[in-house]
Formats: sequence, C-alpha cells, structure tokens
Amino acid sequence: MPLPIWRAIVWCGLVLGFALAAYALSDLRHPQAYSGVRLRYVGGPQRAYSVAHVDPGSPADLAGIRAGDMLRLPDNRWENQLEVAPTYPGGVRTFIDRRGAAERTVSFVETARYEDLGLSIVAVFTGIVLLLGAGFIAARASNDRSARYLAAFFLFLALLGGGPSTNLPWPWLAATWWVAANSLFVYLAAANCLLFAATFPAPGGTFRVWIERLTVPITIVLVGLSVAVQAALLFTSLTATAMWAVVLYGFALYIAAAAVAFVLSYRRSRGADRQRIRWVAASLIFGLSGPIVWSLLASFGILDPRLDALQATIVAIPLGAGYAIVRHRVVDLGFVVNRALVFTIVSTIVVTSMGILEWILDKVVVERNHITSASFEIAFALALGYFLRRIQRRIDAFVDYVFFRTRHRQEAALRSFARDAHFITSLPVLLQRTLAALLANADPAFAGVWFAGGSGDYVLVAGNASVERVEENDPAVVRMRATREPTDPSELQSAVDGRLALPMPIRHSLSGFLSCGPKLSGDDYAPDEIEVLALVAREVGLAVDGLRLDLLREQVEHALAAGHSGEALRSVIEVAFAPPSRLETNQAGAAS
Repeated sequence: MPLPIWRAIVWCGLVLGFALAAYALSDLRHPQAYSGVRLRYVGGPQRAYSVAHVDPGSPADLAGIRAGDMLRLPDNRWENQLEVAPTYPGGVRTFIDRRGAAERTVSFVETARYEDLGLSIVAVFTGIVLLLGAGFIAARASNDRSARYLAAFFLFLALLGGGPSTNLPWPWLAATWWVAANSLFVYLAAANCLLFAATFPAPGGTFRVWIERLTVPITIVLVGLSVAVQAALLFTSLTATAMWAVVLYGFALYIAAAAVAFVLSYRRSRGADRQRIRWVAASLIFGLSGPIVWSLLASFGILDPRLDALQATIVAIPLGAGYAIVRHRVVDLGFVVNRALVFTIVSTIVVTSMGILEWILDKVVVERNHITSASFEIAFALALGYFLRRIQRRIDAFVDYVFFRTRHRQEAALRSFARDAHFITSLPVLLQRTLAALLANADPAFAGVWFAGGSGDYVLVAGNASVERVEENDPAVVRMRATREPTDPSELQSAVDGRLALPMPIRHSLSGFLSCGPKLSGDDYAPDEIEVLALVAREVGLAVDGLRLDLLREQVEHALAAGHSGEALRSVIEVAFAPPSRLETNQAGAAS
C-alpha cells in the first residue's frame, strides 16, 4: 500500500478511535442497565438465545429465568435483535422463555448498576494507550515496514475494543457497526499482528516470507466471508456456529501463526534482537490469550462472570510493547516518547495533587470558611508552580535512567573518547581506537576511517567497509565538503559503503571522514546519536591534524639540523601528511 494512503487510513482511524474513547469515557460516568443474565446467541428459525448464567437476586433471577432456558424476542425481526443488549436503567425487557416444552412470557425492569466498572476502565484506557502508540509510530517511524504493521495492529485492536456498548440511534447504523467490529476490525488487527511477526526485526525465512505474501489475499477472502456470515445472522435464520468458526477460530489461527513466526524469527536472530523479540512476542501473545480463551469458552456457553478477568490480560499489550519500544527500541521513537513520558508523569502528579487538595479542602476547610479554602488553593498552586521545574528535572532524570540508560552510557563513552583523542600520541593507535569506539558504542554493522590521499581520493585506513577508495568528487564527499554536516551516502548514490558519513573538516578542507554501516538492531540513527558521532569525527580530525603538525615540526627540525635541501623538505612534508597505511593501523590495534 502506498505510504500516503496508509497514513490517511491511520489518521482517519485515530480520529474515529479517539471519538469512540470519548464516548466510552462519558458512558463510564453513568450507571449501566443491569439485568443479571448472560445470553449466548444460538440463532435458528426463532433466533433464540441460550441462557448461560443468571446472577442470584438479579432482575432476571427474580423473573424466574434460569440457566439453560431458551429466550427469544416476541418480535424477532432483525432490527429488534440489536436491542437484546441492556439499554438504560428502568427499561422493561420482555422475552419468550422456553424451558423444555413449556413457553411463557417473562418481563423484568433493568436496574441501575456500575456493572464491570473495573474491566470497563481497563478497556477504555487500554484503547487510549493503543491509539497513542499507533499515532506516535505513524508520526515517527512510518518508513519502517514492520513499524507500520505494529501501528495498524494497535489501531484496529483499539477500534475492536472501543465500540459503543449500547444501542446506536438507527438500526442500520448499529448493524453496520456490529458487522464492522466483528469482521473487519477483527481480521485487520489479526492480519497486522501476523505481518508484524513475519517482518520483525527483519524479513527472512521461507515460512515468514510466505506468510507476508499470503496474509493480505487470505484476509480479504476471510473478511468478505465474515461479513457475509454476520449479515446472515441478522437477516436469516443462520445458527451462530458459523460465526464462531469464521470469526473467532480464524482470529485464533492468525495469532497462532504469529507465535510461530516469532519463534522462527527468534531462532534466526542474535543478541539484542532476541531480547526485543522476547518482549514483543510475550506482550502480544499473552495480551491476546485472555480474550481468546474467554471467547472460546463463550462459544461453548461458558459465561461465568468470574472468568471476565481473563479479558484484563489485554493491558499487557500496551504496557509490554510500550516498554519494549522505549527500553529496547523496537521502534525508534526516541525523543518523542521521552518527552511524552515526562509530560504524562508530571501532569499526573499535578492533577493528582490538586485533586487530593480539593478533596481535603472540601471535607475539612470549606465547611468552615470559603475564603480560607480559596486561600489554601491559591497558596498550594503557587508552591506547586514554584517547584514544578524541579519536579520536571527529577522525573526527566528518572525516565532517562530507567528507559534510556544504555543509550546515554554509549553517548557518554563516545564523548569521553572525543575528549581523550587529543592526548593519544600515535596516529595508528588513534585511528584503531576510533574504530573500536564506533563499533562498541554506535552499534553499526561495520565502520571505517577515511583520509585524503595524495591524489585527492579518500582511502580507507581502518575498518571493515567493503570499499577501500572513493574519488574526491563522490556525491557524499562533495556534500560533506560543502555542508560539513553528517550525510547518508545511501541517499546520494555514493560509493561510500554505509548509512552515515561524518566529516572531519580541517580549516577549509575535508581531511577525512568516518563511515558507519546500518545498525545491527535495524533502527535508524537517532538525532542525538548523529550529533555525538559528528562530535567524535570533528575531534578525531583535529587530533589527527595535531599529530601531523607535530610530526611535521619534528621532521623539519631534523632536516634543517642536517642541512637538507628544499627538495628534501618537500619530501618531509609529503610524508608527514600522508595517510597511514591499513597495515600500520592494524599493527597499532594489535599492539594496543
């Protein structure tokens, strides 16, 4: 799918998702209609429902409804099927109750109750976090194919769980949403989860390649089949067995295939990639396992309220995947996530503090003196504002320590090396240690140190890049000479092998540059990483220039003392400014 179309779909989905979240949040403020009966749709000519569970003392229980009864509406037209769910407190529900061969009409009044409030809050805020995650990824890492699949999975999973739980104004709108939630969103969430598993951290392997090829056409077929089954349930006497087979069992098979893809990816990966796969796979599979098990039990008529807690495992997806994204850089959101976390924690502290103060004042002070209460509020707000900057700094340091300490440790090591480079007295040793610092702290697949040769071309003097010489008019070299800024050679059709070239400008010339290959983790180089690597390149360039000048001074003083000619002095200058050979650099590295 073209990237602009994908972005348009995601942003439209985010708008819909946040609108549904706002609707659900407003719905949480009001008590829900409570009947105390749990129904499993059976279908058939009478469009009947099987009573799976009745709460003792509930309105349904007092009306004489028992588990195992078969209920149907007096008027079973498709418009009325959408009104079986609870509507509003005080509403009258009427069913035809069949127990064995006997039938009777039962009615009861639904009462007001905050039913399953804990699970409702978990579902709403899980959806909001998933939407935020999808938005962050779409804004920051949409060029990464596996990141796009993860963002789409978050989005459709949030839409799947964030729909209206009560009736919509028009039957056709309610029917459309019911079909979309049970067909389109289910399979789009499952398909993107499977595609993410097949491409993260990098595509490869026969099974995973075939998964990526076949998922889209199979999903299109299954979505069409599921829509047809859902519509048939509304408009015909089709039994619910077909719905469970197409929707639920199909979704479960997708997730099982994703688990297999994660296992194969884990076996192919090494090092940090394995840790990323463990976190992401555990979060997604465990998070989806609870709702899948609950739905499988429901398909067999097991709807005990105590099993509702299984659905709470869904919260593991935003928590676990969010931790993996921030801590292990599954998707490089970098600075955006850092600032978002800090802002969220600070805002929570401020809002919670003000709420606690408001409660205390309301319970203790306001009854005695409204002026005293207002004075306390103003004083507390001023004090909180005064200390807010300190709170923000401490939280910023805490977030950096918990989630970004590895990156900061690597940046600190590179900055320390950039400072120490000026005090190394051997040019080959300096170049070898520069290469070692890059490989240890920047995570590149390979790295290289390049210097200008006598012919103007740039020669690889240290490193394991596949190219050993680049002409002086190479596009990347010209860009670095003109801008003195880091550049990506792969975007310029350059012969320089790598994803990042970092210039060593000396006065009005480009004396050399450092090159870094793609990161082993598959991430892009973050802006703060590029900044510190550019600092290393500049400081190493200055250090190399200083060593060359020291060598030149020594050679000139020796030549003058020996009474050599001008031609001999010219030869001394050429020797002093010639780049070291790779043999000298390798020997220095072995010695150090």
